[in-house]
Amino acid sequence: SISMRALDLSTRQNIVTRLDAAKSVVQDFIDKRPHDRIGLVAFAADAFVVSPLPLNHDWLKKNIQRLELGDIDGSGTAIGTALGAAINRLRDKEEGSRIVVLLTDGENNSGEISPIGAAEAAKSLGVKVYTIATGQQGRVPVPSMARNGRVMRDPNGKPLYRGESISSNYDEESLGKIATLTGGRFFRARQDGDLE
Repeated sequence: SISMRALDLSTRQNIVTRLDAAKSVVQDFIDKRPHDRIGLVAFAADAFVVSPLPLNHDWLKKNIQRLELGDIDGSGTAIGTALGAAINRLRDKEEGSRIVVLLTDGENNSGEISPIGAAEAAKSLGVKVYTIATGQQGRVPVPSMARNGRVMRDPNGKPLYRGESISSNYDEESLGKIATLTGGRFFRARQDGDLE
């Protein structure tokens, strides 16, 4: 969503959006799980499957790198819809554990499936959900946006910041309930290094 362009996970040496930070950590996670099937669902006002559950992690990582703000409608956060899409991908997986890592920086305000309803479905299918609330709450700095909805960047790929900020909030209580209900855990990632 639009809030994933916030710069609050940056350091002085490394200016990154929340999306950039998440993409980096997700790619490291994939590298550490060479024998696991890993899929990806991106979401904002709606959710879409970026990748099913391939063993071809190079293909998966290329699709992650292609993700950009503005690819989907960023006017909302459909946590329940995204969780439902991820659970559907795991429904037919027979062997091994079934786990969803839900990373969000927003409150559910879009979609037709409630997050708790999706968590109950996950529980019934034996899917554990680990939830991560990322970013700081309140006013956070954001980079400038181009007309095409993408983050403006300098020649080195660093986001350009011109003093803008947006309000950012997430629902820790609901994320905690989702994790507890499914046997997962809830985490907070508020500053650089926390996502790792």
